[in-house]
Amino acid sequence: MAMAMVQKSKSLAVLGLDGTQSGLPDDAKQEALFYPDELRTSDLGSLPVRELYNMHVGDDASNQQFGHESSATMSFMTPRTGTHMTSRTTSFRMGDAEEKGAASSSNNGGAFAAMTSRTTSFRMGDAEEKGAASSSNNGGAFAADKSYYQLVFDIKHCIFKAGSPTVLLFSIFDHSDNKFVTEEYCLHLSENNFPTVGSPEDCKVLFKNLSSALLSHDLYITCCIYRVGPMEAPDVVNNNNKNNDKKRSQADKNKMQVTRPYAVTVIRLKEHVAGLMANLGQEFTFEPSTAPICCPREESQFVALIFDLIQNKKTTHYLAPLSIGMAHSLTLYGGDEEVVEHSYAHYDQLTVVETLSIDPAFHSDRHVLYVTIHDLHVNQRNKRAACNVCVKMQLRENAPPYRALPGCMLLGKGKMAMPSSETTSPVYYHNNDPIINQRYTVLIPSSIETLADCHLYFTLWHMPATNKKPDERGFAFLKLYQDNIRQLTGNNEYELNIYRHDKKSVASYLETGGGAGAAVGSGASTPGNDSSSALLKSENKSIRIHLKLSSTRIYSNIDIHQFLTWRQHESVDTVIAAVKRVRSQQFVNLLTILDAFMRNLFEIMLSTENEALLEQTFATLVGVLGDLNKNTETQYKPRIEDWIAHHFEFASVWRILAVQTSRLLQWITSSEAVEYQDKNADALLKKRSHEMIRQLQNTMKGVKYLFHIMRRSSEIEIANCRSNSDEPEAQRISQEYHRSMSSLFQLLNRVMSLKQPKTVAGVQSFALRNFLDLLDSLPNQNSGELALMAERFISAIHNDGKQISIEKLVLIRRTLQHAKLERAHLVQILLPSLYNILNYHLDKTLDERVCCATILAKCVDLLDPTRPHLVLKPVTTTAATTTTGGDADVAADDEGYRYTGVFAITADEIAAVTPSDDVYDKFVVLMLKTMGVLEEVRRSDLSELMQKIFGKQLEKNKKVQQRNQLSATTVVSEDQLAVHRDLLIAIADLSRILTTATTTQQTQEDDDDDEEEMNGGDGDGGGKLAVHEWGSKCDRIDKAIATLRSEDEGMAVHVVECALKCCNNLIASSLFPSSWLTLRLAEAEVAMRCLSWFGWTLQRNYLGDTFDKGRVLWKEWLGVGMLFLSNEDFALEDYVDSASLALLRQHYGDVRTIAIRKLTVAWTALTPHRAALADTMISAAVEASASEVLDIQEFAIDVYFQMIRSEFSASSHIQSVETHTIDQIDQLTAKHSHKENVINRYLDFFRKRVREKLASSGDAQLTKIGNTFISDIERLYHFLVQLKKLPNSAQYEDERTAATLKLLSYLNDSRKNELYNRYIHHLALMHQSCSNHVEAGICFKSHGDRLGWSDRQLKKEPLVGLEATPEWKRHVSLLELAMKHFMLGEAWEMAVGVCQELAKAYQEEIFDLKALSSSLDKQSHLWKMIGGQDRVFHSVYLVRFIGDFKQLTSAQQQQQQPQEPSSSSSEKEDLTKEDLSNNAFIYKSGNGKQTETVRDFTDRMKRKYPNVRVVNSADKVERKHDDESVIQITTLTPSSMEELDGDTFKWDQAKYQKAPLRLRKYYRENETGVYFYTNAVQKKKHKKDNEFRSLWITKTFLVCEDSIPSMRRRIPVLSQKVKEYTPFQTAINQIVDKNNDMLKIIERLEGDPTKSTNDISMNLNGILDAAVMGGVAKYREAFFDGTYLSEFPHETKQVPKFVDTLKQQMIIAKNGLESYEKYAVDALQPHIDHLRTCYKKQTFALSEFYKEVQKYSQ
Repeated sequence: MAMAMVQKSKSLAVLGLDGTQSGLPDDAKQEALFYPDELRTSDLGSLPVRELYNMHVGDDASNQQFGHESSATMSFMTPRTGTHMTSRTTSFRMGDAEEKGAASSSNNGGAFAAMTSRTTSFRMGDAEEKGAASSSNNGGAFAADKSYYQLVFDIKHCIFKAGSPTVLLFSIFDHSDNKFVTEEYCLHLSENNFPTVGSPEDCKVLFKNLSSALLSHDLYITCCIYRVGPMEAPDVVNNNNKNNDKKRSQADKNKMQVTRPYAVTVIRLKEHVAGLMANLGQEFTFEPSTAPICCPREESQFVALIFDLIQNKKTTHYLAPLSIGMAHSLTLYGGDEEVVEHSYAHYDQLTVVETLSIDPAFHSDRHVLYVTIHDLHVNQRNKRAACNVCVKMQLRENAPPYRALPGCMLLGKGKMAMPSSETTSPVYYHNNDPIINQRYTVLIPSSIETLADCHLYFTLWHMPATNKKPDERGFAFLKLYQDNIRQLTGNNEYELNIYRHDKKSVASYLETGGGAGAAVGSGASTPGNDSSSALLKSENKSIRIHLKLSSTRIYSNIDIHQFLTWRQHESVDTVIAAVKRVRSQQFVNLLTILDAFMRNLFEIMLSTENEALLEQTFATLVGVLGDLNKNTETQYKPRIEDWIAHHFEFASVWRILAVQTSRLLQWITSSEAVEYQDKNADALLKKRSHEMIRQLQNTMKGVKYLFHIMRRSSEIEIANCRSNSDEPEAQRISQEYHRSMSSLFQLLNRVMSLKQPKTVAGVQSFALRNFLDLLDSLPNQNSGELALMAERFISAIHNDGKQISIEKLVLIRRTLQHAKLERAHLVQILLPSLYNILNYHLDKTLDERVCCATILAKCVDLLDPTRPHLVLKPVTTTAATTTTGGDADVAADDEGYRYTGVFAITADEIAAVTPSDDVYDKFVVLMLKTMGVLEEVRRSDLSELMQKIFGKQLEKNKKVQQRNQLSATTVVSEDQLAVHRDLLIAIADLSRILTTATTTQQTQEDDDDDEEEMNGGDGDGGGKLAVHEWGSKCDRIDKAIATLRSEDEGMAVHVVECALKCCNNLIASSLFPSSWLTLRLAEAEVAMRCLSWFGWTLQRNYLGDTFDKGRVLWKEWLGVGMLFLSNEDFALEDYVDSASLALLRQHYGDVRTIAIRKLTVAWTALTPHRAALADTMISAAVEASASEVLDIQEFAIDVYFQMIRSEFSASSHIQSVETHTIDQIDQLTAKHSHKENVINRYLDFFRKRVREKLASSGDAQLTKIGNTFISDIERLYHFLVQLKKLPNSAQYEDERTAATLKLLSYLNDSRKNELYNRYIHHLALMHQSCSNHVEAGICFKSHGDRLGWSDRQLKKEPLVGLEATPEWKRHVSLLELAMKHFMLGEAWEMAVGVCQELAKAYQEEIFDLKALSSSLDKQSHLWKMIGGQDRVFHSVYLVRFIGDFKQLTSAQQQQQQPQEPSSSSSEKEDLTKEDLSNNAFIYKSGNGKQTETVRDFTDRMKRKYPNVRVVNSADKVERKHDDESVIQITTLTPSSMEELDGDTFKWDQAKYQKAPLRLRKYYRENETGVYFYTNAVQKKKHKKDNEFRSLWITKTFLVCEDSIPSMRRRIPVLSQKVKEYTPFQTAINQIVDKNNDMLKIIERLEGDPTKSTNDISMNLNGILDAAVMGGVAKYREAFFDGTYLSEFPHETKQVPKFVDTLKQQMIIAKNGLESYEKYAVDALQPHIDHLRTCYKKQTFALSEFYKEVQKYSQ
């Protein structure tokens, strides 16, 4: 492929449109749904959308040039490229998201990016369409959820001096799980540290198949070093000359040669894993010092030394003498062992070391027993010192003379690990209880029978330091087969008794003793304690070992053992039982012995004719195969596929499998399968039917693998015949196999048509999922035959139920890309059959409709013969190479399949793959219906649809609720955005292909000039040929609509309406980011084509008498055309970005020129019907009037004026025009509130162009009415603009409320009731968003009060979220909203009023008794809350704005909104702006239930007016200079009109005093418009004057415009009244206030469930204790010493009131004292006694005082 093509494909791949994604690194590849041919050709000019895609995603420089985001940040469209150290590839298949490891790197490595990258690759519905990964040629398939690595450990040199030969054992230890994970590599070194076998270059280890999960653990390579020589270690430090060496060597020959623990080294892998993975295939060399060799300070610590080094403990070891360390290198390869074989130059020198556990994901052949000797304990006997103990182990036969099996014992692995018949452990010096912890490999017999007849034999010895013979210390044994439980000894830890070694016991220990020792912790008896072991003499000591059988042939289980030894069974029934029980084994366990398990199953099948045994064997087989569909087991599918491909070897078993499968399929179609569902069915019938259903379900779950086995079996049989030169027999078998498979497919077709029994649905579901895989089991059928089989199967599927329908549609989608089906057969056979299926499902559920849309997307390349057809082809993957059978470049796929473009090149080939006219015509109908689906998709959250449609669970859309927004904003997820993108491109492709495709050479000429104009005329669409094509007429569309009309006129109208609505919404608002310019133009292309198609169709079919049938279509059609004129995305004159403008002009031109021509012709044709289109065209004309294009301006004014003249001529008024115009103005001012130049264009439309039209109309009455309307419009414009210019934030709540109320006042005066209701509802929603619940409730109720209880239908109000409903229903909903907010705001009394109003309506107007009952229940609940719950009410503050605030407010608002150039539109701004200068307002504080202190309120005002001085004071504030602005804040107290007039508050009078305290408190602080604040002044003449005598109080009453709460929280002050109180009046008022407070406290105490007496005790103390409050003396001194009343004689008349108030206080105090004593705890009794004493004293003092002041009362 040429370099230019590679670069282009790379760009397209980043966008997600290039199926091959050639030129991209693996970790940057992502999937795409569509694959048009223009992406493959160098000439993109034929498709401007595609060309712009290419430009859009090109290099960063070009992206920036066109104003697009760079490719590195293009949302979901651009995966990150390059190497990522933490990437993980996620793919999706069969509807289930399965995490998969990264692809193995090729050419010695690759990048770690392949392993951990989280690049979400997504294609609509493709994820489940790919089969499991193909296994590699060597059969090494990887598990689907794992990545595997191969670690090469090269031991360069070991630098230490032990003084004798050494044995080194290397393995990998997992510190995270605290266990060894690999076998040991054994290295024998001479005294001079050279290998005893081979050369130093041979010391290389391959740690095989390390999973990515394991490499993430804390891993260490450990090395245990053992010295082989005399018991005593040589002194290598002091005896290092040659003479000493010779003497020592001679002396050592006379001593016992033993293995002794010497040293340990550990190499931490975790520190190097990241670098190794980032540089796969690269060797990293490490100096010796990185792996120091350490000796234990105590020999008994040798085993623990590994852990001490890992934990970095430094006190338990020292560096080995004369040691430097171990030089080594590490090389990591990604993939299987074959990668190393191809890439590592010294592969033949490697020793392969396996993991201890068998990974079921791999095929392997292992049959060994790992025996770990943990520790042992021996008797010292008659020795003075502890023994030098070692243990020897043999594998012996069970039969006497217990012969040891030769060559079955190994220590480690490697060329130097020589098999022997006996192993000898290291010797620990003078230690009776050594910890050995050494693992040995036992090469056990391959025959299970022989293995069961063996046991392990252990002998214990004391090894003398001299050359004396070893001294035995007993023996132990363990049988490998347990007779009592009839299975192999399990993997476990065992503690074995040690028996005394004598002639009798050695000769017959198995006959006299027990079998196995007891598993540690099992509680089982040991052989020494068995009753049959009396002849064995116990040493009362033990040896502890661990067994781990690592075998691919058997594992320890009674059922497995019985199954694998089925030939030894005496009867068929026991074999049947064994085969049945083995099915219950865990799937993973069976995988470890897959070869043995499958071999025995098929051998049973081939060796028996017993029908029951055959059925059971088949049931077990399909049960295991069916388990692969479990979510936990799907990762092992490649393992099964690998086994079938490379290890299956049974030639004729396919006949048995076919018969058994046929048996089950025939049964499900029989009457018996239905009869068993009857409740009265026979029990035996039910039991048999349940078993048949279970078998059939398992069969269909694993049918893919079952059919592959049959195919492989037939191929082996045929190959055997041909190897014997028997070709006729091979042909006969091939034909027989073909007939058998055909029969099975016919049965499958019958099954797919069944609706009963109910359980057949599950069978059908699995058949649908696996059907395409079954086609692979037919090697001899050609593509045409396979296509017919697929078509028949699909046609046989019934349509009942959404689940099976989706499965069927997904199958169709996958079939269209099946590699075995040639394009010509898909076009000739499958495509024609799809119409009826898709047409049916496009009328069903949304899930089915969306799935149909994805199928149509897959049909794009089949419908266009000039573009490549994208198919999925299986690949053969190795580490270094990838091959396919395709004809073009391919893109790798994680699941073993590749997308391959198969091209049609020659003319003959193109003709063969070109669909027929009939197919094209039918797909036009499907495309039109799919446009309706696109509209539904745009309005839906696709994550709620079935996961199978997309092959993965889509991410949910997010709803973001911005403060003060009326509704939440939906943010479309990246997953769903990809679906929208792909569906849009599919519709664009189909609209182009289906309307231009021809099967014969033909030309179209339009004889009618009007028809030519209707289709766009001869205009060039702005000079761009591609855009001009959008305006072309399409005969196929006309034919499709005619077809739909002939079937169902209503359906035809619905289809066209949905398509036009889709276009309307595509143009009105795009889901894609604004930077995706090309996708915006793709939307424009789809909409313009529809405008062209349907324009002629509507003119021909829905004018004149048929107009009413198509009225809704005309409205939608006109709406699409007018949107082209008004949408700012197509207004080239308004583009700020010159680069984007140049791009549009170059490739598209002005698409509005097509729209204006079409609209002009249509509007002329619609002259008789214009009045019926007023609601569409008036609003659209007003919106388009702001265009600066002269043709659009003229068209807009012509349409608008024609609508005015038409209505005036018919009714002598223009009310309809007024209504629609006002609605549109409301929307336009909201949309363009901060674009003053656009607002001025709209105003100029009315002020200039409409006025000019009116003036030239020649009708004086029309001119007068029109001019009045325009003046009204101008006034409304200014109100709306000024309101919507205000920042939409809580900070400007008061300004927005004030502007709204002024607008409401104007609307009320001008009787614009609909708009009034809209904006009072808007005000309610604004308060709701600010949590001003009571104010919101008042607005909702005010809106409701303007409505009646009629059935009149009220129109939808989308701007405020109101649906079209009857008047009474909206009235009810508004009152319920009001009640809800009153309850939230704790204005329960107002909620009760709403409840009462609703109850009356339910009783007298609506007659809904159930709702009436509910309303009364709510009212009852509210009254209970009023009487029983305390509330805290919000404070109220007086705010005076002193100075000039007009300019200040304007400047602040400008900072909060976009700046626009000033213009004449500001000439009437004073209509709505509120001047705060030198005005006073009462503010209600708080927010929701959150109160606001005066400090908080002050801070809020400071934040809003940061440059203003804020003062908290009730006194008069003076400005420091004339230009200063000051805000004065004063806390207010609620009052009432009665108190303003000098009377008592209403709720403190007469009957109202009976009301509960909480109710009175509510009315005390709410629903009042009168407040006051007080000023206190001390007018002392002398400093020693009594403070009571000189305290003068000034109370300022304020009256505001509204009662609080109201629809606003800032209320202007109407008036104020000032009252001054003398000191004596002040004293009386204080006592009255104190009395009232005391009464409230007493009442509260009585109703308090906790009976807290804190408040009452404190207040009684203040009233009665003279020492606290001064008693009578303070009043006598202040007012009754003769001075005060002499100075103010008029105050004498207040004395009786003063006395009465004091008497009332004492009565209240007495009642309070009684309540206090009643509820006080015993500990407060002394305080009560004190207060009683004070009360008596106070009473006596007052009685004397009353006598003194009696003279003033006369």
